[in-house]
Amino acid sequence: MSIRSPVVLLLALLALSGRPDRAGAEARDPSSLKGLGRTLCILVDEPDTDAQRAGLTAEKLKAAVEENLRKAGFTVAPSGPCLRASLRTHALAAAGLVSHFVELALVEEVSPTRDPGLRFKAPTWLHGTVGTSLSGRLEPAVLATAASSVAVFADEYQLVNSDP
Repeated sequence: MSIRSPVVLLLALLALSGRPDRAGAEARDPSSLKGLGRTLCILVDEPDTDAQRAGLTAEKLKAAVEENLRKAGFTVAPSGPCLRASLRTHALAAAGLVSHFVELALVEEVSPTRDPGLRFKAPTWLHGTVGTSLSGRLEPAVLATAASSVAVFADEYQLVNSDP
């Protein structure tokens, strides 16, 4: 492997994140989950074209998130606070790899302290994970990344909420 290959991979991972400071970083505070109920809705952004070509659909990603939430003791409902999943990919054709970025965000209704009468939906917790897989193994890699991200959410939820 030439020195150029790791540089290309690093640049691809940074590009996936949308911002260099979010490449694999977590911008979250578990205390933002305090008092949250165990009933959530799930929103999934449509995967990009490369992900769709690899067989990944919003329905598959939603099913994986839902299954892992249920295993962690959450109930899924059509409304309320929502766990939003998004996926971005970047093919590294010369290396036969695909990098991916899975992001989970808890989206709920909030009010700014400057104007408590104002209400809108915004993310209050965020977790992003970067991964890499062989081109033909993108789907299982992404679904495993989504499962581990849901586990992080569930662990942090449990950390700040005590269930009877």
